[in-house]
Amino acid sequence: MERSVNVFFKGHQYWVMRQLKLEEGFPRNISDLGFPSRIKSVDAALHFRLGSYTIFFTGHECWRYNEQQKTMEGLPTLIEHQWPGIPTPIDAAVFLEGLVHFFKGNIHYKFDPNSKYVTTSLAKDMLDCKKNDDNEILKKRR
Repeated sequence: MERSVNVFFKGHQYWVMRQLKLEEGFPRNISDLGFPSRIKSVDAALHFRLGSYTIFFTGHECWRYNEQQKTMEGLPTLIEHQWPGIPTPIDAAVFLEGLVHFFKGNIHYKFDPNSKYVTTSLAKDMLDCKKNDDNEILKKRR
């Protein structure tokens, strides 16, 4: 993906926004990316700009997408083999300062790709969330 491009997934569809504007022709079906029909949604995506590829997480599997060729590379691998110590399915992932940060519920998993070592903490600790007396407490999802 290029700079200033964001991709959003919901169910079997995805949208591309470039510089905060929705691209024409969206939403599209995730099968357009090369997923087989058995894949109904994407849980998370992890983009590696320097390598020009994106890892998609679906249930217990991860898929490698070649950004230059616009194709999936081979068969999926199990997340537990590629990312040992990371629970599935995951909610979000981001590559930051040489580490991969995974989120599942309110737990943050920091994964070192070199050592394959995982540490955990509460997600609010990484996000530096603070509770103020005037914070709104949500009783259900919006």
